[in-house]
Amino acid sequence: MYILAAVLVCAEAVSFMRSRMAALHVRGERKLHWAKESACRRMEIIAVIDDLDALFCVVVHEGDPVASTERRRRKCLDRLL
Repeated sequence: MYILAAVLVCAEAVSFMRSRMAALHVRGERKLHWAKESACRRMEIIAVIDDLDALFCVVVHEGDPVASTERRRRKCLDRLL
C-alpha cells in the first residue's frame, strides 16, 4: 500500500501554515516524514494539521506488492492529479 497526501490552501495562509509545519521539525531534520516518526510524534503532527484551515486529499494505491515504490508513487500522483 502506498499513501500520498496533498493540501490545498489559500495563498494568504501559506506562510502561516509553513511556519506551523516548520515548528514541528525535529532539530537537525530537514523535513517531516511520516515513516520516520514515532506514534507519539505522529499524534502531535496530526493535532497540528487538524487545526489548519485547509482542504486535504489523500490517495491510497493498493496494487501489486512486488511493484516498485516509484511505480506506486506514480500511480498515486496520477490519481491525485
